[in-house]
Amino acid sequence: MPQLADEKHEAFARSYIALKFNVQAASRAVGIKPAVGSGWLFRKDVAARVRELNDKQLKAHDITAARVMMELARVSFADIRGIVGPDGRLKAIEEMDDDTAASVAGIEVETRFERAGTEIDLATGEKVPKFVSVQVTKVKRYDKVPALNILAAAQRVLVDKGFSGLTLRAIAQESGENSAMVQYYFGNKEGLVKAMIDSVFRDDQQDAAAAMSTGTADDRLPRFVDGLRTISSSRSFRVFYDILPYALRNAGLRSRMARAYDSYRQIKRDWLRGTDEPTLLEQEALLGVAELMTAVVDGLAIQEAIDDEFDMRRAYAVLEFLLQRSLPELLEAGLPGEVLRD
Repeated sequence: MPQLADEKHEAFARSYIALKFNVQAASRAVGIKPAVGSGWLFRKDVAARVRELNDKQLKAHDITAARVMMELARVSFADIRGIVGPDGRLKAIEEMDDDTAASVAGIEVETRFERAGTEIDLATGEKVPKFVSVQVTKVKRYDKVPALNILAAAQRVLVDKGFSGLTLRAIAQESGENSAMVQYYFGNKEGLVKAMIDSVFRDDQQDAAAAMSTGTADDRLPRFVDGLRTISSSRSFRVFYDILPYALRNAGLRSRMARAYDSYRQIKRDWLRGTDEPTLLEQEALLGVAELMTAVVDGLAIQEAIDDEFDMRRAYAVLEFLLQRSLPELLEAGLPGEVLRD
């Protein structure tokens, strides 16, 4: 949108962004009372201009909602043990893994002089205190609590209040963080929803991959089914239900979900194929199974969500039985020829 017709409104919007959403400071910068500035933020044209300016600033610095969620997750779950090596020595930043390095806010090296007995003064021959220099390294890490609050608050709000209740203000109240900072991270509701999609799918994929990666060749299928069960029983999966109707009407969100689903299917297909490189026919068969398993996960999760007495363990036990007996035969025989020709 073009600059606001009212020069003072335009100056206020720019000051509000430049001063990190400080209404009082932005109001003083343009010579108005803070109460007036607060009122201007409720004007549709001013609010739209603020969002546009904020989006431009975030884009210029390559800050997206998805990237913020990823960085918050890194800070939230970083392990302090990652900053030292096996010998107890502090690692250099370049030696730390990405998640640990992202959680470090700064490193300070302080030189102190400590008394270490006495020594002879060569000039006077007298005993004098001896001092040695000691270096103390302080590692400052980003506070985990705000990061965890912001990361989890959006999911809690969506599950408890539904999509209509998912607002930046509600997340600020739920997390206890400043609402302006939540707005800075996400920009608007669509940016928030995009971050939610990325966060939910990323978390579930990691949980499922962890469940699947601990098995051997003999228990590959049981682990695979455990991974599916992990996804369909997760609390975050219910976030998907509230987002889906909105995403279906929004091309950008729909394509984002499509990419997430594609990633789901790839994980399932890769796990099912084992260590051997599959033939083209086997790849097609495995992809078909992965697509079917994705539908199974969604269907069972919906049943559990609407029926408190529903127990999905029975269905997954049947699924494991069918896979154990049918998958080898399917891979050997391949899909029907007419399916591949279509």
